[in-house]
Amino acid sequence: MKGFVLVAFIVGALGVGAGAEVPSGIGSVAFARLGVDARVLGMGGAFVGVAAGSPIALYNPAALALAEKVDVSTMYATPYGFTLGITYQNVSAVLPIQVQTESVPGIGAAVTWMSLQIADIIVWDEDDPGATTSFTATDAIYMASAGIEIFEGLCVGAAGKLYRERILDGRAEGLGVDVGVLGTFFVEDVPVSVGLNSMDIGQTLVKWSGTAGNPDNYVPWINKIGASTWIEDIGLLVAADLDWAVGRPASEQVFHTGVEWAPVKPVALRTGWKTFLDGRSTISLGIGIRLFGSVALDYAYVMGGDIDAAHFASMHVGF
Repeated sequence: MKGFVLVAFIVGALGVGAGAEVPSGIGSVAFARLGVDARVLGMGGAFVGVAAGSPIALYNPAALALAEKVDVSTMYATPYGFTLGITYQNVSAVLPIQVQTESVPGIGAAVTWMSLQIADIIVWDEDDPGATTSFTATDAIYMASAGIEIFEGLCVGAAGKLYRERILDGRAEGLGVDVGVLGTFFVEDVPVSVGLNSMDIGQTLVKWSGTAGNPDNYVPWINKIGASTWIEDIGLLVAADLDWAVGRPASEQVFHTGVEWAPVKPVALRTGWKTFLDGRSTISLGIGIRLFGSVALDYAYVMGGDIDAAHFASMHVGF
């Protein structure tokens, strides 16, 4: 019979032993709380009130209604440094569907895949401690999203999510639902967007099989509330979000702020700050370069937090 012993971080990252020392969201199977896309992460994760860009599928499905072009993006990250063998990947495709009627001015849809992998976890035979093997554990989310502009300045959207996790013979699955709202308006000719994304409404049950005890785990119910403004004359985007995790401790309540400045048209510089209500915080820096008008390359570096500095790289291709 084979058995394995994992450090608390690894166990927590797979959602089978959540603890306060585990990075926020990981122990509760919500690894997507790390965020996706280097552009957003360079801004501290503040994006629920931003009305454009392919990351909107995760941050606020309502904004899909305002998508103007097909956008395919991918991300690769080492969110906890290079030494732990943990990688985080994402692929997303956004499809605008223009409907030329007064009542339905725009519809957009998206499909998204996210995966966290932990490689080279050691396993040994209890009857022969000298014999060891290794395996890779995976968490994945498959998401389909859509948004619709119900009238000018107000969009609504929803996303359905399938959670799947694998560790040795253990399997876990769960189904979650997100609902988003986005309002856009002007304050003295300055555009303002306000968004709400209620994620995993009522908590998402992720049920295990093939493990000792077959535990039931839950993805927390997160309400992301945020706003942004774009000052076109100086190429400045400012955004702020609050994550309210229903019924969760202060360590999982998060405030995000971020700034993106484009001093010249092909280049964007970013910085952001994320703070947890228990006092922890991270600072992020990022840069983006647009090539040929349709390809964007983004990088973000996140400092502080629970483990080593994190690196995120993304690419977008628009059609």
